[in-house]
Amino acid sequence: NSLTKINCFKNIEVQTVHNGAQISWEYQIPDTAISYNDGKAYGVWAPEKNHALGVIFDLTAFPGATLEEIDFAHFSRGKLAGPYLYNIYIYDMDAESTIVVIDSLPAGDSKDTPRYELGVDLGSLPVHNHVGIFVGGLTEYNDGSKTYTFPALMTDSSEYIPGLNYYCIDTSDPFLASDADYWNIYELNNFDSKATNFVLDLWLNLGGPGKQLVKASAGTGFKIFRGSTDSTLSEIGYVENMNSFLDSYALMDSSYYYAISTISGGVPSTRLFAWYSHPHIFSVAEAVEDANNDFVPDQLDQDVYLVGQVNSPDFSSKSEYFLQGVQAGIKLYSNQFNARLNSGDSVFVRGKIIQYKGLNEISVDSAAQIQVFSEGNTPDTTEISLSDVNEANEGRLVLVKNVQIVDTDVWPAEGSNGYDVCVTNGADTVQLFLDRETDLDGWTPPTGSFNLVAIVDQYSTSAPPNDGYSLRPRYQTDFVSAVGIGDMHAGLVHNFKLAQNYPNPFNPTTKIRYTVGVNNYSSVQVRLSVYNVLGQRVRDLVNTRQAPGEYAVRFDASALASGVYYYKLTAGTSFSGIRKMLLIK
Repeated sequence: NSLTKINCFKNIEVQTVHNGAQISWEYQIPDTAISYNDGKAYGVWAPEKNHALGVIFDLTAFPGATLEEIDFAHFSRGKLAGPYLYNIYIYDMDAESTIVVIDSLPAGDSKDTPRYELGVDLGSLPVHNHVGIFVGGLTEYNDGSKTYTFPALMTDSSEYIPGLNYYCIDTSDPFLASDADYWNIYELNNFDSKATNFVLDLWLNLGGPGKQLVKASAGTGFKIFRGSTDSTLSEIGYVENMNSFLDSYALMDSSYYYAISTISGGVPSTRLFAWYSHPHIFSVAEAVEDANNDFVPDQLDQDVYLVGQVNSPDFSSKSEYFLQGVQAGIKLYSNQFNARLNSGDSVFVRGKIIQYKGLNEISVDSAAQIQVFSEGNTPDTTEISLSDVNEANEGRLVLVKNVQIVDTDVWPAEGSNGYDVCVTNGADTVQLFLDRETDLDGWTPPTGSFNLVAIVDQYSTSAPPNDGYSLRPRYQTDFVSAVGIGDMHAGLVHNFKLAQNYPNPFNPTTKIRYTVGVNNYSSVQVRLSVYNVLGQRVRDLVNTRQAPGEYAVRFDASALASGVYYYKLTAGTSFSGIRKMLLIK
């Protein structure tokens, strides 16, 4: 019989997240449970000294398996506080011999509350056809007339199953060596006609990959505790059939003990502990604060946790985004991986504050250091004048009105960055940085007056780095007509379009251009994906809402094999297009 039981949990971890401390744990158990009880501890037996209580398992259906773990419930009924010591006796019932004795194992306190001992290791012993597993307490208690031992096994509340539950009255001679016709092991109902089944479960490994992760069975839950020390724990939550819990009340710059206890039928298991320090979680403004006004952030070279919102596309083949918070911005940078973020994502980042050519950055080494906790938002745009393109607005998404390009002839060609283009409002002039990773290179820019949405950028070689500020537009749609709304709509593209990638064939990068047409003058959900010849999606290049306009995306196929690929654009419910491209390495 295989019945529901409590699953053994291990490896408690606590991770800092944007809104608290995320506590998680694993359930690691062997392949198969053999259990002859209902899992509800009810009665209790108090064996005498050198006695043991156990279950005989019929394992003839599991040749080649190994004995891995047992779980059992025990209770001292208020007689004696733990911890207690016990032995496990494992018998070959067919050969009438002892396979092994595992001695002096510790069990937790069950004086006032029944307790489960979970995942007690048996050492991967080979299976025998009929195996007896007995628990004998070593911690003694004398009530004045008789000596009892703890831990004392508990029985369940179901009907007794004959031929399974046994009492050994002499652990030094279980098979009564002096008489071949008798044992010192008796069926439990010989001692009490009201006997039920021991809450003792055996776990086997059937010879497969070993241990696997499983969810808690129905009716099983977990209590979560927190305290400043392991002796001041108090319960802060309870979950069922889950392996994580969010402590949203963890205080910054504080340290805690966390503990997890498995609960089944009201019976708690041993607690599993973890020590955790909850760090300070910085806003973007705190991360780039410069209290002494030396144009260097006070947190320079410090590892920090930071919350911000992405306000840009990726400006590189790796990770080069801008983040912003209230009244501050910062660049998110890594040359190790591509984070695949979208503008509007709210992110929680762990990284080091650095400064490159005056630009404040948070540097990360792996994707695991970035958590996206909200998607599909629209970054706030702050209106400023050209004279405000300075340190105070660095990294922020801003709007400057009524500007025009000084010289459109220096606009960068396809595939080139642009450093020579400037905009002016007649009083002030500011340089633009036009990134070839956007759809701006090779574009015909507007003439006359327009409103410009851009990120405040910096590239300075001065000491202190108090100059070199510029504006970095993200898309062609950041150049907004300064005329009336009707005229602006008239200038928008009305058709959706997916262009052929260029170059094609390519190795290993190419640029894909597409047009998002007018859809009631609002943004639409856009998805641009790459597929192999089997129709399997190998990469999502874009998956976000976008306003009407022309866009370009750089596709890096360094990790893919040579061959034919397809890219597909879907925009809202009104457009779908697909084209073929060839990667040659």
